[in-house]
Amino acid sequence: MIKLIAAVCMLVDHIGYIFFPEQLIWRLIGRISMPLFAYSIARGYEYSRQKNTIPRYVKKLAAFAAVSQLPYSLMAGNRWNIGLTWLFSLLLLISIDHEDRSRLVKGIEVMAILAAAYLLNIDYGIYGVLMPLAMRQRKYYNMFLSVVVLWAVYTLMNGIAGLIQIASCAAVPILYAVVPQDSRIRLPKYFYYVFYPAHILLLVILKQII
Repeated sequence: MIKLIAAVCMLVDHIGYIFFPEQLIWRLIGRISMPLFAYSIARGYEYSRQKNTIPRYVKKLAAFAAVSQLPYSLMAGNRWNIGLTWLFSLLLLISIDHEDRSRLVKGIEVMAILAAAYLLNIDYGIYGVLMPLAMRQRKYYNMFLSVVVLWAVYTLMNGIAGLIQIASCAAVPILYAVVPQDSRIRLPKYFYYVFYPAHILLLVILKQII
């Protein structure tokens, strides 16, 4: 159910981006999707960690980012898609949890990952890379506080353009309400990996037709 809500919010966001860029409401609704997907990334990482399948998860996200780049470029121009952001997030979580590395090495790795995210100007930047770490919190008030802090930093880095991202904080109360019911609606395993590039491509084509 969480991924379904995130996918719907993302679809609304992209419809607004392509067809109604002057109407803010579409983008506000869309801000909710990224933290929900970040929660799914963190949960997927924990599952892969328990099953010892993290390398497979890394490859899957890398393939997803590569496949999604062309459709995303057609929509947003010369920008990286969110798949690369999630890949950086996954590498960050792996580094933080690596038991055989010292704090110094982990610190260097984390700074290198964040610096690369900043220099490559990936989607949502450092804010996006850190979001799965924030959504990994076990207590919802800690999660909400982390998201608010990230929003504040994002706004400081992006100015008034970052204010719209305050709507992303709504993802936490949504999770609080939905997580207990999440198993009631299960999407196919690779639904999001297909839906993301497919819906962008369809929207771009529709824009050209009309």
